[in-house]
Amino acid sequence: MFARSLLLISAVLTLAGCATQRIPFNESEYTVIPRSGDKIVTGKIFLIDQMKQTQVGAGCEVSLEPVTSYSNQWFEVSYAGNRSLAPPDRRYGQYVQRTKADKAGNFTFEKIAPGEYYLSGLVKWRAATCSGNVVSKKIPVSQKISVGAGDPKTEILLTKPFVSPSEVCNLYNQSDWTKE
Repeated sequence: MFARSLLLISAVLTLAGCATQRIPFNESEYTVIPRSGDKIVTGKIFLIDQMKQTQVGAGCEVSLEPVTSYSNQWFEVSYAGNRSLAPPDRRYGQYVQRTKADKAGNFTFEKIAPGEYYLSGLVKWRAATCSGNVVSKKIPVSQKISVGAGDPKTEILLTKPFVSPSEVCNLYNQSDWTKE
């Protein structure tokens, strides 16, 4: 029993060590960013694969976070680099705005200050296998946007190229897909 516990603790520590450490959270970078404004950001979150199949981010959470050195690290390491990043500083969450996309993938943020932001969400891609099983995978989508001082409303299509498996018969055997 003791050996099992020790092995489990060792595995957890090893996995935790695999994540890239975050840079120190510099709250002074955030305190100069206006927390509210008179702008509106609207858009639609979706993916289109190589076979022109579209799936929208129905009901997914969409986040809007100011561009800072801290969020730049997340974008470069985690999103663009596809590597694990240590959990964020607890203070970070108060500077991130969140909303839910509707069933068509449409979302709206109100009272936004002009500036640069990262707009992000997860689209759940679903596919049917030859045996009739449905499998899914959450695909991250993010982009840097600019909310202009003179524009009352900014409209964004939040998407990216997505290559879905063209052979779905054995899709559920692939480790990063989950059987529903």
